[in-house]
Amino acid sequence: MSEMSDDYEWTKATESFERRRRYERKPKSSAQLISRLVARRGFAQTEWNDQLNSVWRQVVDPQLLDKTRPTTIRRGTLEVIASSSAVLQQISFSKHELLRKLQDQLPQANIQALRFRTGRID
Repeated sequence: MSEMSDDYEWTKATESFERRRRYERKPKSSAQLISRLVARRGFAQTEWNDQLNSVWRQVVDPQLLDKTRPTTIRRGTLEVIASSSAVLQQISFSKHELLRKLQDQLPQANIQALRFRTGRID
């Protein structure tokens, strides 16, 4: 009877060990850690903003460059800040041309629309 009890206890202990081992965290690779750090700190976003600003400088009218600034892309819409309502109206006249150029130069951004609003340009 005690032999059967010992076997039972051994089986339960082994099962418990296997169950814990299965859910144990595995070490992360350095690539995973760096990727997570870059995402948390926003370094990738900063690089993306630099690329967006660079392309914006190429496609926008030089007269409007200092008076406008692209901000974010949400659900395929690039938001652009204009320094005044007059600048906003002026840039809205070239909206379709700007959109086409941005789509050509930044296909990975999947920009489908432009949205302009007035605001402070830093």
